[in-house]
Amino acid sequence: MSLDGRTELDSNKKGHLWLKGPAVTRGYWKRPDTTANNLTEDGWLKTGDLAYAREDGKVCVLDRVENVIQTPEGYQVVPFEVEAAIMEIRGVQEAVVVGVKSDANTSTSEPRAFVTIKKGASVTSQDLERELKERRNES
Repeated sequence: MSLDGRTELDSNKKGHLWLKGPAVTRGYWKRPDTTANNLTEDGWLKTGDLAYAREDGKVCVLDRVENVIQTPEGYQVVPFEVEAAIMEIRGVQEAVVVGVKSDANTSTSEPRAFVTIKKGASVTSQDLERELKERRNES
């Protein structure tokens, strides 16, 4: 994994997944611009995935790079990871996280969660925020 496409990251560090090998495409059919944007001169395919390599060598894909939310503070938020954390909270049935543009003049977004609570459960937005802050502080 790499953040810049050239620097290999240690195990369990998130980065952009690039592939190289005999089974990797040599280009996109009748799409020279896409080929130029996604294939390097030396044969690497930029998959567009955010992933990490485990210590056992297996690769875990987290999300698409274009799905990653860039916050005004400079953080990269992976919606899948936040959704998974919300889903672990007792009483939550479903969760979806999306980026909402923070300002029309920037490319940054604020993450927003849309949550469905299980029938009969009593979970407030304050409960969710508190639980998520506690989890973040534990890690």
